Amino acid sequence: MVVSRQAGPCHQPGASAAYSYGVSKVRDDSFQIRPARDDEWQACRMLLPETFADLNGREYFLCTRQQAPRIVAAASCRRTPQGAKSLRLHVIPPFRRRGIGARMIDHICGDVPAAEGLSEISKEKDAEPFCTRTGFLRVDGLTTVEAEMAEIRAYMSRLRDRMHLPESARLISLAEAPMEQVARLHAEYIARAGELNPWRAVIAGNPRLAPSVILLVDGRVEAILLGELEASLAIVRSRVVTPRFQGGWANTLLLAEALDRGWERGARRVRFSYSDSNRDTQKLARRFKAEVISVLAKFQRGQPATVEI
Repeated sequence: MVVSRQAGPCHQPGASAAYSYGVSKVRDDSFQIRPARDDEWQACRMLLPETFADLNGREYFLCTRQQAPRIVAAASCRRTPQGAKSLRLHVIPPFRRRGIGARMIDHICGDVPAAEGLSEISKEKDAEPFCTRTGFLRVDGLTTVEAEMAEIRAYMSRLRDRMHLPESARLISLAEAPMEQVARLHAEYIARAGELNPWRAVIAGNPRLAPSVILLVDGRVEAILLGELEASLAIVRSRVVTPRFQGGWANTLLLAEALDRGWERGARRVRFSYSDSNRDTQKLARRFKAEVISVLAKFQRGQPATVEI
């Protein structure tokens, strides 16, 4: 499971820390919670592989005991000016429901007024009840689905054919787009604010992004759909429409064109994601009985502390 809370400092193997947590005992005195050591890096990677996609600022903790298995849980967090967030927690199955997860959070985070975190509830069935028991409320989510492309493509084409577009609207490929504008839009809405969509691929010159579509209006980039192909599967990685074109024709045009480009390159299934608040895409997925691949939920408790500057 995944939980993150804003809190105090953590420790990374091989890194110095301005503060020290020392060692904490769990209910059973045979368990100890402490910063991970340099020779335990592989254990951190094995228990928390998702954190190694972006190690910047991450620090790690382990819950250990004397007998085998010696390491029974791992957690990772990242410092920010407001505290620590993005805490990822994994307790191995035989040691769950023994208070270890809750104690690790308390040990690492301490007494803070606010907390937030992510949990892949489609894979970890106990994660959502755990978050609820510890006072977290679900505030958002990202659902990823797959569906057969033919029917969705035909439906989106019909919608596109009925639209009246501005004369200055034009669809172009990623290779033709002004890359500075594309990168700025991606950074503003995905790379910085996209914790529910942590994709960080290099955009410029990536041949895998051939099916991507860029919308220009009056010569400016107003929407982007970045996608790639994996055999016969078309994957929508990121989709952004600027506020003034949201909720209208831009999304329909973007998706219809991307489906056509994917189909021409041999794709027959499509994978895409939608947030809890994106009712239109959610309805589209349900209309075509899309298969749920994963659900990543965001939980929050309290309000983040403000920082004076």
